Amino acid sequence: CKEIKMKCYLCGKGLTDKNSSSEHIIPNAFGGKLTARILCKDCNSDLGSSFDSCLTKSLEWFSCKVNHSRSRGSVQPVKVNIDGMGVFALPRGDYDGIKVEKIQDNHYRIHALGKNAQAKAKSKAKEIILKSGKKYNWTEGKVNEKLEKINSNIENNIKQIEHPLVNFTIQFGGKDVLLSVMKTAINFAIMKNVPLNYLNDAIKTLKENNDDFKSFVNSFYPENIFPENSIYHTLLLKGDPQVGILYCLLSFYGVFNAIVLFSSCYNGEHILHSYC
Repeated sequence: CKEIKMKCYLCGKGLTDKNSSSEHIIPNAFGGKLTARILCKDCNSDLGSSFDSCLTKSLEWFSCKVNHSRSRGSVQPVKVNIDGMGVFALPRGDYDGIKVEKIQDNHYRIHALGKNAQAKAKSKAKEIILKSGKKYNWTEGKVNEKLEKINSNIENNIKQIEHPLVNFTIQFGGKDVLLSVMKTAINFAIMKNVPLNYLNDAIKTLKENNDDFKSFVNSFYPENIFPENSIYHTLLLKGDPQVGILYCLLSFYGVFNAIVLFSSCYNGEHILHSYC
């Protein structure tokens, strides 16, 4: 097994081709393509199933709307609410959902959304008619008559919603989300060969999952420092010995922005790295 001259920055285990994997600097769930071997498989898996999953959940709506490619897996549908109806927002912009309201015996109102709404409504109506026919011993002729009538009603009562009002809940922030953001910043700094002595405090906080993260990372909402009318992920790593700070700015989809302050007594070389 070929040895890689590096150690996992969390557990200190020496990395090999066998026990390490390519860590996505920006999470794979967001379409991140930049990778580096900086964590062992166990640590990578632990962080992915805890902190990263919370960040992914917070931004799943934007992933769905952008529908970017991934190194592994694919973008998944997201549960949303349209006009009081729970449906799924699908990648590429369509919606999928059906709701049946019973008005009275043998009278129903069917709501269906999506490109195949009419076909889904007819299928659900057929299911209801066949069930009622069995319950009331309708003849085959009567069943067919009702199916023909209800299919005609469905075709004549389709309403197109050009710009549906979509309701969903997003929560930016929280401990796990901000720890995931801090991990991304640490990964980028290590990939850019920033000396570990400037990162060790942040690494310790990530490893111990403690509340010290508040001293390192916070979300912010800047004006006029990111490009307009575009969708992007951005990392900006800067070390300035003149003012003594080392920090990383992060933006996901251009809607969630955070800053990670690694050191306020930085005295190393001038650093400026960006990735978009």
